[in-house]
Amino acid sequence: METKSGNNSICVVFSQRMSQLLERDGKSRKDVCRDLDIKYTTFCDWINGRNIPKAPQIERLCDYFCVEPSYFFIETEPENSAERFTNRVSRYAKMLQHKTLEDMKNEVEERTRIDCALDMIKDGALSLDKIAQYTKLPLAKLKELAAK
Repeated sequence: METKSGNNSICVVFSQRMSQLLERDGKSRKDVCRDLDIKYTTFCDWINGRNIPKAPQIERLCDYFCVEPSYFFIETEPENSAERFTNRVSRYAKMLQHKTLEDMKNEVEERTRIDCALDMIKDGALSLDKIAQYTKLPLAKLKELAAK
């Protein structure tokens, strides 16, 4: 649940800053909600100045938009084009890093499923169909592994 602010100006500043980030990065509300697994109605409450998120959610937003937490609460002049470019490059670099880490994680998970499948094939206690269900590997891949 979000933090309801007794000071409406904090909610307004947060709302304005969030709207600026959406525009800056060409993101829709739905994009952010999908990417960060946030309820759409909750996010709309933040954008409309009704509530502000709690600290963990602010940290996730900061990571996503590549800004410091103070960005959401301090009114500042709009950034110049050089700052905007630097922030955008930094954000894209961070996205590439996350994508690379995500790819590595997926590769490790698939390798683990393959190793598990190989052990099950060697044991011979289960059919390839059952092994496919348990490991979520395609049956064709399992047949290929079994043939080796």
